[in-house]
Amino acid sequence: METKEIRKYLEAQGVPKDQTEELAQKLAETNPMIYGAFMTCIKEGTTPDLCIEGYTCKGLMKEMGLSITGALLTMDWLLREPEEAKQAIKEGIK
Repeated sequence: METKEIRKYLEAQGVPKDQTEELAQKLAETNPMIYGAFMTCIKEGTTPDLCIEGYTCKGLMKEMGLSITGALLTMDWLLREPEEAKQAIKEGIK
């Protein structure tokens, strides 16, 4: 999926237009597993069943109040920098 299509999805989810370009680029550059989960989410309307470092998308969404996009970007961060991401989650990332 090109960033144009990702932007369209984000706009449909209520993301302000001035933020969609940067967010679409971040999503396009995520780990292939995260990107695939995002694509499945868009196509099927489901929440990915991922667990990284003990955190799940559903859990991050429920406990931290994150959107699916925020949860998936956090999951990507957990893959790249697990200790930093876990500390931020514990401190209550927004």
